Amino acid sequence: RSARTYGLKKYFIVTPLKDQQRIVQRLLDFWQTGHGIEYNKQRHEAINQVCVMDSLDDVIAAIKSIEGKDPILITTSARSELHEKIISYYDQGKVWQQERPVLFIFGTGKGLSSKIIERSDYLLKPLIGLSDFNHLSVRSAAAIIFDRWLGINPS
Repeated sequence: RSARTYGLKKYFIVTPLKDQQRIVQRLLDFWQTGHGIEYNKQRHEAINQVCVMDSLDDVIAAIKSIEGKDPILITTSARSELHEKIISYYDQGKVWQQERPVLFIFGTGKGLSSKIIERSDYLLKPLIGLSDFNHLSVRSAAAIIFDRWLGINPS
């Protein structure tokens, strides 16, 4: 729903595990093609742009096929590691001036692998609250990041 609210064209769920893909696809089918369309049209509209993929490479290929350009890869992390590719929410101009699609990559559980972070074009600064507790759900972190990146921001 956050992706739809902020106008993202697609939302990819990536897992190479076939059993997890089947579980996710069964849920998606309910909202995309099944009884869920009539049950809750808004949910259908939001879920209709979600698809399951085997790998990050498949996602990049799908975006390139749709947009005609490779996406800029922006990874996220709750850890405040130093990284030469780190950007803040005030560095959007640097990204948008490249006139390429943007792919935000979120991890779950223990976060993204270092291989994916190294492969990215940028690593977004972690979300920081008013305490040292930093364990947001991916859904919450994504909503906040979409708002900071795509919401009304005079900076």
